[in-house]
Amino acid sequence: MKKRLITISALVVTAVFIIFAVTNWWVYRPGRVTSAFVGHLSHERYEEAAQMLSAPSAIEAASEGGLTIIDHSGKSVTVPEARLPFHSGGGKPDGPGDFSMTALQGAKNGQVENPVVIYLGLEGGKIRIERVDRL
Repeated sequence: MKKRLITISALVVTAVFIIFAVTNWWVYRPGRVTSAFVGHLSHERYEEAAQMLSAPSAIEAASEGGLTIIDHSGKSVTVPEARLPFHSGGGKPDGPGDFSMTALQGAKNGQVENPVVIYLGLEGGKIRIERVDRL
């Protein structure tokens, strides 16, 4: 009887631990996906970032060394190499999506000309490019 009680207690503790681990994984998943995508894009790992996108959103290398960003509606913007890489933030606080990234390198006299902002959202375990703005 005592051995059976210990076995049942061990099973209950194991089940509670598994439920906790799965819940923890599920709750923090959006943050991990967002962090991974921001890391890939800001460190110019464009192939890895492209694999995290939900179709029809896409990131493609342009022929001149730049990057072509295609949002979910099919609108595309080519970002020149001089503006890369993207950095987290910079979009309008009331912009679409869950977060934004901005390509703004190449400032002249302290002024950034034509920065590109992409607004991104989470769609399941994938990233969706909501909108691309050239400011």
